Amino acid sequence: MGTERVDGLPDELESWVEARAAAGDLTREDVVRRLLAAHRELDESDGRHDRIDPAGDGESAVEADGATGSETEAIERELDEIADRVAALEADLDEKITDVRERVIQVKRETDAKAPAEHDHPEIERRLSAGFENYEEILEYLAETSDEHGSKLDRLGSAVLTLRSRLSALEQAADRREAAADLRREANRHGVATAACESCGETVRLGLLDEPRCPHCDSSFDGLDPKRRFFDTNRLTVGDRPALESAETSGDTASPGVDDSEPSHDRRPGGGSAVGNGDPFGTETRSASDADRTHDSSAGSSGGNENDSRGGEPGSEADATDGESASDRDIRFDEEVSQK
Repeated sequence: MGTERVDGLPDELESWVEARAAAGDLTREDVVRRLLAAHRELDESDGRHDRIDPAGDGESAVEADGATGSETEAIERELDEIADRVAALEADLDEKITDVRERVIQVKRETDAKAPAEHDHPEIERRLSAGFENYEEILEYLAETSDEHGSKLDRLGSAVLTLRSRLSALEQAADRREAAADLRREANRHGVATAACESCGETVRLGLLDEPRCPHCDSSFDGLDPKRRFFDTNRLTVGDRPALESAETSGDTASPGVDDSEPSHDRRPGGGSAVGNGDPFGTETRSASDADRTHDSSAGSSGGNENDSRGGEPGSEADATDGESASDRDIRFDEEVSQK
């Protein structure tokens, strides 16, 4: 009933409906629907009044008519408020629809202003084509560069190994020189120029030692035992390192191709190799060592005879030799060797 269209209204009622629709910003159908709803409410309210007071007098009818009029006015006010709210919602909706329409139009204009979907990028294509024309040359260059770097790394590794072995050899030589220097300093403190090897008994001139090792039996010296009495002999004590420590040290510091366990026969009296240490007097030093042993033995025998004949007087040659400094004895020995 609310959706059926009402046609054929009188002109006055039609004009009133149009005026109400224009005033409330409603359609003609909405106004007619409201009128029908109000008419239905009036009929229902009349029925209720009839049931309440079927035999009522005139006063009750007047009161009923007043109540019905007030209810009708309240309903009309509510209808007007609802119509106003609906109108406000419709206005807000129209405003939002207009805003959405404007934004859609703006987006469409911006999209139309952009490049077409079938457009091309000739500059990028040209650069890509030019970049792939010489990729074979680039790959060959990279391969050659990699090979060159590999060979350089191999040479660098070999050089590092060589330097490591040389450094190990230099450290060993420095340790030997330091030990020999310590031994010479100890001999200098005691005023000893020559001493006998504890292992082989041969005479060793301490001033000619480059490492703490016997030039005759290649034994390692660990200290000096100076004589305490006149007829005693200065001795160089021999000490061997423990087998475990010796093996570990030899394994860590041994140079490639060199066997440190075998004694070298081409060593000068100082313990170092005449050629390896850059000594141009390697052969002369060995001859000097032999002459020194001959001289010491002859001096010892003559000194013993003189001591026997003189009764051990303190002015003997052996006593004078012991009183000299190590450097003076070395100079005197060199002069004797050169004279011979």
